[in-house]
Amino acid sequence: MKITNGEILDTKVPLQALLTQKMPGLSSLGILDLVQVLNPHLIPVEETQNKLLREYGEVDPNNSRRILINEFILVPDETHEGRMLQVPNPNFEIFTKELGAVLAVEVEVKVKIVNVPSSVEISPVHVMALKKFITIK
Repeated sequence: MKITNGEILDTKVPLQALLTQKMPGLSSLGILDLVQVLNPHLIPVEETQNKLLREYGEVDPNNSRRILINEFILVPDETHEGRMLQVPNPNFEIFTKELGAVLAVEVEVKVKIVNVPSSVEISPVHVMALKKFITIK
């Protein structure tokens, strides 16, 4: 199956949620197999995303362990002393363009569709991210 790096990245949180749910053994095994197939593609995408954040973002003033990239930044207004203007962040456009290129790359993965019992609680947004990989029965 051909999928994009973006689709793989979108599966991370839903798969983490499913990994904590109780389900029959075969479904659990299927989810684990899916994670093992996707992880080798997910890890480099996350590393690239983090590299781009470090390159173009700034340290969050409220949490030094977090890096942010804002679409807009505040700059001093040259015509009014003490006033700030909100302007587009030039780094944001570069960041989104470079990350978008990474997320658009297609990869070939061999996965088996996993049957997830309807008794397993999964949010609609998680189903949307996993719809290529699971069926609910």
